[in-house]
Amino acid sequence: MGDDKLVITEAGFLTEFLNQHSQRTDRPFCFILGAGVSRSSGIPTYKQALEAEPSSHYVLASYADLLHQTGKDFDKAEGLYEKALEINPQSKYALGRFSAFMRDIRGDPERAEELARRRDAVK
Repeated sequence: MGDDKLVITEAGFLTEFLNQHSQRTDRPFCFILGAGVSRSSGIPTYKQALEAEPSSHYVLASYADLLHQTGKDFDKAEGLYEKALEINPQSKYALGRFSAFMRDIRGDPERAEELARRRDAVK
């Protein structure tokens, strides 16, 4: 094998991770594992994931969900959900999580219902 070393960049890791797990049904759990960890751990954080994949609706919605669930920054969470849906208006994950956010955090049952109907209409 010699002195050949495999070098994996953060962007390369994330790209490969997304390629390998894009069809998984347990994707939310996959990204939660990387939330809030240090750069030295080798696991990308959401901020790193957004740097590497700024147009990934799934990364945006997952980060929004983390902020939503932890109560860290509701305004940022709402903006991330909206951006995720601009990128992919048929993201069942983003529609479903944003619906819960609008119902539970913003107290807007009409908007929550509209998002839920859009989610349910996605084939």
